[in-house]
Amino acid sequence: MWLLLLLVPVQVQMRAELKSWDRAVLLGHIGHDSGSFTLADCMLLPRLLLLLQLGASLSAFPALLGYATALAARESVAACRPAHWVPQAPDAGPAPLTGKL
Repeated sequence: MWLLLLLVPVQVQMRAELKSWDRAVLLGHIGHDSGSFTLADCMLLPRLLLLLQLGASLSAFPALLGYATALAARESVAACRPAHWVPQAPDAGPAPLTGKL
């Protein structure tokens, strides 16, 4: 029970952090619409994909979900995605992100 009490503030902080990144994507500060692939993309995308892999949903953050989907479709990103994350045929290309993997 005490562990749940410790996790609630973490969940609140994580939601606030995701909301701020969602807003940054909406405002065009980062993301595929900004015109370039930056270090911010290199930092944020792996974390978003890991959250999805662990069962989190980004449905409350549609801009982040669109951002992750667009970048995951990049050939360079698909080539370095761990094979066990998304079951697919070897030549199938990147699997689409649905908000929950």
